Amino acid sequence: MEFYNLRRANSVNASPNAAHLALARLQREWPTTVSLVTQNIDDLHERAGSTGVIHMHGQVSRALCHQCGARWRAPLVMLSTDPCPTCHALSTRPDVVWFHEVPYYLDEIENLLSQAQLFVSIGTSGTVWPAAGYAAQAAKNR
Repeated sequence: MEFYNLRRANSVNASPNAAHLALARLQREWPTTVSLVTQNIDDLHERAGSTGVIHMHGQVSRALCHQCGARWRAPLVMLSTDPCPTCHALSTRPDVVWFHEVPYYLDEIENLLSQAQLFVSIGTSGTVWPAAGYAAQAAKNR
C-alpha cells in the first residue's frame, strides 16, 4: 500500500501539462466526439478539463473491494486494514490494474475503435498490450 499511497500523494501534487490541456481543448472544440482512453492511473486529464475519460488501468485515487466489487474515492493514506464501506470486508486495495490482470472497459474501447474516424496515440511506449495494438486495430476497422 505504501507504494500506492506515495503515487496518490504525488498525483495530488501534480498539475496537468500542455498535452493534457491541449487534449481537453480538442475535446471541447472538435466538431465531433473526442474519446480519451488512458493507461495512466492519475486524474490529470480530468483536472485539465477532459470529460468521460476511460481509465483502462484504473485510478490511483480510487479503492476497490475484492469481496463485493465496490469502488470509492480512496483516502490519501490507504491501509491494508481499511474496511470496505459497502460490505465491511478487509480485502481492499487501490483500484488499479496490476500485471497479469485484465484492463478495464475493454468492450467499450473495442466499440470506440470500431467506430473511430480518426485514431491518435499519444504518450505511450506502444509496448503494453492490449493498448499496443489499438492503432493497428483502428486502421483495420477503417
